[in-house]
Amino acid sequence: MQIRDHLFPSSLVEAVEMLHAEGGKARLIAGGTDLILEIRDQTNEFEVLVDISHVPGLDRIEKKGELICLGPLVTMAKAENSTMLKQDAPALAEACSWVGGPQIRNRATLAGNIVSAQPAADGAIALLALDARLKILGRLGEIEH
Repeated sequence: MQIRDHLFPSSLVEAVEMLHAEGGKARLIAGGTDLILEIRDQTNEFEVLVDISHVPGLDRIEKKGELICLGPLVTMAKAENSTMLKQDAPALAEACSWVGGPQIRNRATLAGNIVSAQPAADGAIALLALDARLKILGRLGEIEH
């Protein structure tokens, strides 16, 4: 399917509104390493890209109490090289170092690794082992899973 629009929201709330407005014909894009392959191979069933790559602050790795919080734009390279993750979650930092080559790690996001649900999703496997939780924003608000 051809891509007819590429939207750039300024916030996550705006991104959710854009996704809803397209009635299932839009997908979020950040790193795009898997999504671009679908588009190139014309196996995609969506027409609109909602690009969150320019939303400020989504690439942060922060400690909040005992938790380490990773934004949806944290790349594999950023996670791999994070001093905090190397110290407090070394399995995740190492798992991210095994994803693709340097070019892929510089672009691919940890969130995308989860969303793509590939059997060999190294980052997702490490997050599962670390008993990670997800915070998901949708039209009905935020849920934690």
